[in-house]
Order: sequence, then structure tokens, then C-alpha cells
Amino acid sequence: MQQELLLDVAGLAAELEGEPTFLPVIRRFRSARVVQSCVTDLRLAQDHIEALEHSLNIGGTTDETRRRTIETSLSITAALLYVRATDDDGRGGGRGSVKVAGKLSDAAKEAHKRLVRLRNTAIAHVHDEESPPEYAWRETMIFGRWLEGWNLGVTTRQSTSSGRVFDDLKLCLSEAEPILAAKAVLRINQLTEALGAVPAEVFDRHTTTAGAFFKADAVAAALLNSGGPGTGAIIHV
Repeated sequence: MQQELLLDVAGLAAELEGEPTFLPVIRRFRSARVVQSCVTDLRLAQDHIEALEHSLNIGGTTDETRRRTIETSLSITAALLYVRATDDDGRGGGRGSVKVAGKLSDAAKEAHKRLVRLRNTAIAHVHDEESPPEYAWRETMIFGRWLEGWNLGVTTRQSTSSGRVFDDLKLCLSEAEPILAAKAVLRINQLTEALGAVPAEVFDRHTTTAGAFFKADAVAAALLNSGGPGTGAIIHV
């Protein structure tokens, strides 16, 4: 059976890199890729929240240490993914993010601020005195026990799945994901329009089969059958 032909847009953009005439194509390509990457982060964060909710509902594993590790990992990763997609400044060569705070409801805006603050003060860095008090994410405690004199000890009390973090993530993800998904459609259509200025021979050099592009026929079939992000715009070459 003949395989579907695909266009390797990344390869095409790489060939056009540095050509002033095609700068709009390169800009649109990068913009579309960034937005889609951010959408993927939000969808991964949603997967983590759903897994966490399932763990909480069923009581998790009977091994307390393992349960605590799983729930902490899911909470931290979901918060990191959300903030990376919606509030990262992209400094140091990073991907950057798509800002959504201005389009969120008032309640989600406040939740968004708490999640950003949590990421910056208690996850990516440790500034216990600055982390959101609503979350009670972690607390390092030094104490003394009287055993014919004061004997000092130290421990860290860490929340495995703060209810406030969970609620804030659910609210923000429910509003932010549709915003970014709509922007991804817009950006891919803008890229489609920009590609109309590229000569046909450039397209020919970056045409390949679906199996070769996705590295496996089964993966190609699954991805292509899931539907594309655009609104049906066509590139005429």
C-alpha cells in the first residue's frame, strides 16, 4: 500500500534559515512550534492531575513511602509544566511560554499567581519564607529534645498533594488549555499562509513518507488519524 506523503516543515525551515526573503516563514514556524509545545505541557499537566486525583480517590498504594513519592511527584511536575507553558520568560535560550494570565477569570488569575510563586520560591528554588502560605508546601523544622540537656534534631515536613495546589491547577488548566489550543490553530494557519511564498522545488526537497517522518508506520497512522490542528487551509505550490 502506498504511503501518504508528508512535508518536513522543520527541514524546510532549516534550509530557508538566513534568507531575508523568507524571514516571515522562519518566524511563523518558530511561533507555531512554541505554542504547540506549550499546549503539550498543559496536556501533560492535565494527565498528571488526573492520575493524582485517581490516586487520592483510591487511597493510592498501601506503601506509605511510595504513595507519598508518587503524589508529590505528580503535584510538583504538574505545577512545573503549567508554569513553564504559561509564565516562563525563556531567558538563557529557553523555549519561552505563551502568556495567558490576562485572559483568565479573576479566580484563575489569583490561582495562576499562586502557582507561579510556588514554582519560583518552593520548587525551582527554595525560599521557604516567600512561598505561598496557602499551600504549606514544605517546612523545615529544627527542634530540641530534653535528654539531660537539649539535643537538637531537624526534619522537613512536606505536603504530598496540597489540596489548594490541586484545586488551583484544575481551575487554571481548564481555562488555559483552550486559550493555548486556539492560539496553536491560529499560528499554524499563519504558517500555512507564509509558506505560500516558498518555491515548489524547496517543498520537493523536503517531501517524505509518513512512515519515514514518524519513524514507524503504526505511529504515523495513529497521529495522522487524530486530525490536524489547522482549519483546513491549503498551501498552493
